[in-house]
Amino acid sequence: MRQGLPPRSGAVHLCYCYTPMRYVWDPHDRRSTLHALAGDLGPQAALRRWDRRSTRWVDGFAAISTAVQERIERYYGVPSRVIHPPVDTAFYSPGADADRGPPVPGGPFALACSRFIPYKRLDLAILAADRVGIPVVVAGQGPAEPALRALAGRVKVPVTFELAPSDERLRRLYRAAAAFVFPALEDFGIVAVEAQACGTPVVALAEGGTADTVVDGLTGALVAHQDADGFAAGLQRALDLDASAACVAHAGAFSVARFGERVRGWVDDVGRDGA
Repeated sequence: MRQGLPPRSGAVHLCYCYTPMRYVWDPHDRRSTLHALAGDLGPQAALRRWDRRSTRWVDGFAAISTAVQERIERYYGVPSRVIHPPVDTAFYSPGADADRGPPVPGGPFALACSRFIPYKRLDLAILAADRVGIPVVVAGQGPAEPALRALAGRVKVPVTFELAPSDERLRRLYRAAAAFVFPALEDFGIVAVEAQACGTPVVALAEGGTADTVVDGLTGALVAHQDADGFAAGLQRALDLDASAACVAHAGAFSVARFGERVRGWVDDVGRDGA
C-alpha cells in the first residue's frame, strides 16, 4: 500500500515497498523516468520532505529485497523486514516440455530475458556469451531491439531473438538453457528466480536484488561490475557448476506459499506490537 495515503483513524497501515520514489531520492539512476531531468527538479526537496513525513503513519514497512531495505533505512530512517516477492515455482520448475512450437537451440546455450531497454544491459549477455564461445538466446521485446540486433551481427556466436515469448515458451527456454545471464541492476529481478526454479544457474550482479537471490558458487555466479569480461568469467563459472538441484531447492524459498507465510507473520507481528 502506498505510504502517502493516510489511513483512517485506528487502522493498521502496512507498506510493502518496491522502492522509495526513485525520481525523488535517486533521480540520477537510469531506471528513473526523470533521470535526464535530474538537475532541473526544483520540487525535489519538497517532495522528499513530504515523502519522509508520510512515513509517520506507516505502522510497518516490508521491502522486496535487502537493497530496498537499506534505502528505506537511509531515506526514511525507519526499519523494515525483507519479504521477497512470490515466484510461481509450481509453474517454473524442471520437467519435460511438450514438443510444440519452434525448437530450442541444439547444444548448450546461454539465455537472457528482459525488456529490450538500455539499463537492462542485454549487450553484456551477448558479449559474455561471445567471449565464452556459446550461443545465446535473447528473449523479450522493446525499443533497443535494433541496437541489440546490430551487436548480434558483429559477434562470432549465434544470437537468436525470441520476441515476446509466452510463459510456456519462456519456461521451455529456462529449462533448456545451460545458464541464464542477467546483467541488470534490479530491485529484485524475478526472472533470475524463475530460471533457478527451472534448474538453471544464473549469472548476475552482486548487488541489488540478485545479491539476495543468487548464491555465488552454488546456484550461479555473482559478478562485481557491469562489464563484459566480468560477465564472461561469471558465465564460465556457472557453466562449470552442477547446480540444477541446488537451484531448484533455493528457488523454493521464494514460492507463493512462503510469501504468504511471511506476509501473515508480518501482519501478525505489526498487529501485536500495535496492540
